[in-house]
Amino acid sequence: MIDITLPLLTDALNRRWKTHQSGPGLKLPLHLPILYYPEIPVVSGHVYVTRPEYLPPDNSFPRDALLICSGKLQRWNYGKDRFPLLTVECDDLLAVFNAVQTAFARCQEWSCSIERIAETTADLIEMVRLSLPIFENRIAILDQELYHLAITEIGDNSTDISEWTVKRSPSLSFEKIEKYSSVYRQYYSYHQQFSPYPGVYTLNLFVGETREGCVTLDSRHRDLTQSDFILFHYFANTIEKALIHRAVLASAQSNYIKSVMQDLLSHNPVNNNRIQQVRKRYRIPDGQSYVCIVLYPGNETENVPAEYLCTTLEKSVPSCTAVINEEKITALVLPDTEDGLSGEQLSHLEQFLTDAGMQAGISNSFLELRDLHMYYRQARNACEIGSELMPGRSYFFFQDHILTYMLYNCTGEFPISSLCPPALKKLYALSQSAGVDYWGTLRLFLDNNMNIAKTARELFLHRSTMLGRLAHIREIVGDALEDPGIQLKFRILMYLMDMDNSKNK
Repeated sequence: MIDITLPLLTDALNRRWKTHQSGPGLKLPLHLPILYYPEIPVVSGHVYVTRPEYLPPDNSFPRDALLICSGKLQRWNYGKDRFPLLTVECDDLLAVFNAVQTAFARCQEWSCSIERIAETTADLIEMVRLSLPIFENRIAILDQELYHLAITEIGDNSTDISEWTVKRSPSLSFEKIEKYSSVYRQYYSYHQQFSPYPGVYTLNLFVGETREGCVTLDSRHRDLTQSDFILFHYFANTIEKALIHRAVLASAQSNYIKSVMQDLLSHNPVNNNRIQQVRKRYRIPDGQSYVCIVLYPGNETENVPAEYLCTTLEKSVPSCTAVINEEKITALVLPDTEDGLSGEQLSHLEQFLTDAGMQAGISNSFLELRDLHMYYRQARNACEIGSELMPGRSYFFFQDHILTYMLYNCTGEFPISSLCPPALKKLYALSQSAGVDYWGTLRLFLDNNMNIAKTARELFLHRSTMLGRLAHIREIVGDALEDPGIQLKFRILMYLMDMDNSKNK
């Protein structure tokens, strides 16, 4: 709970009435107000509210308590330099007394609320939302990458604080990041308040000696007073507590999710309650999809601990949890879009893969966490097929290699050569020996749905030449091309033959 001090009370009263302070300052915390009469004993640290006619003699009030007088003083130099005195130009004693009580209650209720949140949910958005009526100005909390963990959004010409909203904000544009980074770098290690822009006040947020971000207070809606800066420092300290608790919560959540992932990947039983707990602890909304990524090690990371790579990947790719499975890193990612990973997530992933010299397969998106192992297999196959066909790439989508995967797995126990009919084998051998690519011509002809003109254009052949080739092909394969089923079979087998031959080169 925040300590109520003289500046907080002075500013609270000044908002309603003209107030004069005299006597020595008072730095110790103050306690709830008491109505003062001459016969009441005075206790250190308390606030006493009274009328001018009940003021004690000049020397009889202690220096470690605060006296507030409601109304004009009878003598202008009363109590001068002898004890702390606030004179409020209001003749209504109860109004002043209630205002002091309200100031106490307001600050204490606010401080208790944000302290409770910092120690429980560590919800930064809620902490900012509760603080808007205190500061009556825009508040923002940013992390080290200048991502807004919580930011106040104010409508055009909106002066009603109840209409202000607080939310997370998308990453800043590269231009703004470049602009703001250069400014904040100047104050990176500051432990004191600073003002990077006119009217904007900032405090860095530290966890231990590590800077985790900053909190800013904009004064464009109401001029700030001394008490606002006291409250701002208290708010920043509470945010630091929340950041520490967030790290603890994140670790507990991450460990729980990782244990569920490991069991699903190992085909161990996982009941529905554990699946629901993942959604609850990780705050996964209904309808949120998942994507599985499997990373294959590279030469640059062969001596780097896999646990370190998991941690680095989690920090690099938003909404990512990574575990070690079958000596590979397997990541579960909450994609930013319905179609899968967003451009930002892919950019972060690609940068990590480039730095680590790794390759990755990316599954299709899925809605049921229980299906993780199946989509893990998708990601593995995507990387194994993709790295073989396009070795220079760093990541591969399973969606791009579904046909290849189906072809690889459609032959079952038989080698491809045993499935290929003699006519196709003869056509392939003729293409190798005759100097005319009858094989490629037939494959393209089938791919083009037996469109002669289109196939001729793509092969840069005259129509008569194309017809001559097709006549020779038909002499070898007979009337099989008239049967749609055989057309499909030929296309599949020709794809398989080409894949097998390219693999064996």
